[in-house]
Amino acid sequence: MESADVAARGAEFSVVVGARRTIAHSPSVVYALLRDLRHHWPLLGADLVEAGIVDGSDEASAELLLRGPIPGIERRVVTRITYDIPETAFGGEAIAGSTRAAIDWRLSPVAGEATEVSFDVGIDP
Repeated sequence: MESADVAARGAEFSVVVGARRTIAHSPSVVYALLRDLRHHWPLLGADLVEAGIVDGSDEASAELLLRGPIPGIERRVVTRITYDIPETAFGGEAIAGSTRAAIDWRLSPVAGEATEVSFDVGIDP
């Protein structure tokens, strides 16, 4: 899963989704936020999910414990960054049980100290 292009590898996955948004902050600020693996779940709209690092051996990998949306439901997700081009792109994998996903984030500066963020994920449940 070291490719920087999930969309081009779509046949590998059962589901491929993507999103794009412009954020009113510089690429360096957006990169610093996204590069912290704990921030991804709330950013993806999982507002009923709590995430905390259970065990992270370095900044490129973490084991997250997700709780919710129903009390008593938990899931462990192991995440790992496999490539990183600071302030431009990074991606990796997330594994939860038998489900695996490849994830790509791309950041492009736009006028006025803003950043266009593109996100692609390929999921194999």
